[in-house]
Amino acid sequence: MTRRAFLFGSSAAVVGTVWLPGLPGLEGKALAAEVTRYPRKLIGRLSSLQLNQPVKFNYPDEGQNSNSLLFRLGQPVGGGI
Repeated sequence: MTRRAFLFGSSAAVVGTVWLPGLPGLEGKALAAEVTRYPRKLIGRLSSLQLNQPVKFNYPDEGQNSNSLLFRLGQPVGGGI
């Protein structure tokens, strides 16, 4: 790639980035966020969990890629309940 081709291409990219959003009809439009709600599922009671013993469960569904573990660690941890 020649220096001239590089400068021409990079200039075109900058102009397109700055100029195109200002054209009428190309303004950004606000879109509503899609919020996914997962079903509530009782895994176990906190009082019935044994210390350092994993409870295996699948969430949010019974699919192959939804394997999860629940531990009672006996002390507060980051991201825990």
